[in-house]
Amino acid sequence: MTIDSAKFNRAAISQKIAEQFGAHCEVNNPYTGWQREETKLIDIANDIWKEQTGSEMIVETTHGGLECGLFKGVMPNVEMLSFGPTIEGAHSPSERVNIESTEKNYKFLVELLKRA
Repeated sequence: MTIDSAKFNRAAISQKIAEQFGAHCEVNNPYTGWQREETKLIDIANDIWKEQTGSEMIVETTHGGLECGLFKGVMPNVEMLSFGPTIEGAHSPSERVNIESTEKNYKFLVELLKRA
């Protein structure tokens, strides 16, 4: 099952549940999914992260929508990597970003652009 087919499957399930309770559910923003790939870029990124922080980079897959899915759709041969600072309370009135992690990510990005 692909990322997009899983998304469409979940949307169909949500629509059926809504209908069972007399509600209407409409999917109006089919955001393209993206699945990370094992690439040379990730290896370079891990080397930089380890040099800068002294620890291994944590590589995870998240549930959130990422711009990488949109970019990958039109640039399928481009290696992609998504990273960012620590964010707490995302998409809520109490959303905030950890400033220290923002600084680490900036230094990481600068070095990644030099080496990639």
